[in-house]
Amino acid sequence: MNTTAGHPLRSRSGPTARRSGRTFRHPTLFRLAWAVLWCAGCARSGTGVVSSEELIKSFLSDWAKAADAVDPGTGFPRRVVRAADGMTMILIPAGTFKMGAVAGDSHAGHDEKPQRLVMLSKAYYIDEHEVTESMWHRFCTEVDEAHSTTMAGSRHGTSYHSPINGVSWHAAMEYAAWAQVSLPTEAQWERAARGGKEDLLYPWGNEDDVGMRNGPYQFDNQTRFDLDGFMYDAPVKSFPPNTFGLFDICGNVWEWCSDLYQEDYYRTGPSVDPTGPLEPPMPKPFRVVRGGGAGSSPRRELRVSQRRYAHEQSRMFGFRCAITLP
Repeated sequence: MNTTAGHPLRSRSGPTARRSGRTFRHPTLFRLAWAVLWCAGCARSGTGVVSSEELIKSFLSDWAKAADAVDPGTGFPRRVVRAADGMTMILIPAGTFKMGAVAGDSHAGHDEKPQRLVMLSKAYYIDEHEVTESMWHRFCTEVDEAHSTTMAGSRHGTSYHSPINGVSWHAAMEYAAWAQVSLPTEAQWERAARGGKEDLLYPWGNEDDVGMRNGPYQFDNQTRFDLDGFMYDAPVKSFPPNTFGLFDICGNVWEWCSDLYQEDYYRTGPSVDPTGPLEPPMPKPFRVVRGGGAGSSPRRELRVSQRRYAHEQSRMFGFRCAITLP
C-alpha cells in the first residue's frame, strides 16, 4: 500500500469507516497552504495581517490544543496535546545542528559520515515519547480493522503504557495520518534526539548510562538485560528526558522515520531541510529507523548518530510522530 501523497485514506468518521476515493494530502502541507491562502484572503479583504493568535488557532485547528506557554521565538505553544490520541508534542526550534558521527567515534558506521551542518528552516513539534499500546488501541478501534494493514501489536509490551512495537512503516504512516501529523524526517529526529547538545555519543553524554535508557548493559564480555529494571520494553517515561523534554529517544524501541534510506546520503544529500532521497536507491524500498531498542548494543546502536534501515513492510519497530510549523 502506498502511503505517500495521493493515497486514498479512510475517513475519521468512526470504527466502521471505509476507504474513500478522496486524495490524501500531507497534513502539514495542507495546513501551510490553508494558512497562506487565509492570509492572502485577509489582505484582499482589507482586514490586514493575521494575528499570531489567529495563525496558531488556524494551524492547531481541531487536531491539537495548547498545553504550555507560548515560545517567544516562534509564537507557538511550547507544548500541545493531540486530540486523536492525547499525545503531548514538544516544540523544537528551527536552527542549524551537527548531524552524524562525532569525531573519534570508533563504532560509527560509514553511513553516519561525514558529520555535517544541517539547517532545519522551520520549527516543528515531535512526540514527547513513543506512541503507546493504549494509543494504538484507540486508533485500531476507530478505524475499520477488517480493512486495516496495521493490526500488528507489541511483542513484549509490559502494559498499555509500553511503546507499540511491531508495526510496519506503512502502519506508522497510517496512524500519523489518522492523528493529522506525520513521521519525523531523519534530520528532525536527530536534532530532537540531541536536545541542543552536539559532539556527544549519547543524548546525555559520551559514556553509556544504564539509568538513562532502556537497553542491555554490557561488561566483561557479558550482557545483562535486566539491570535497568526491565527485561524487555519499558513503559514510556520510565527514564529521564533529554534537554528538549523527550523521553526514550534512545533505547526502548527502534523508531521509524519518514526518509528513504541511502547509504551515502550524508555526502550527497542537501544540507537544508533534508528529507531523504526522492526515489529508492535500492531495489526494495528501505526506510530509516533510529534510536535503538531494548535489545540493542549500547556501544553501537544506542548512540544518537546510529543509522539503520528496514523494508517498509517490516514489522519490528515503533515510532513517534512530528509535524512542521508553517
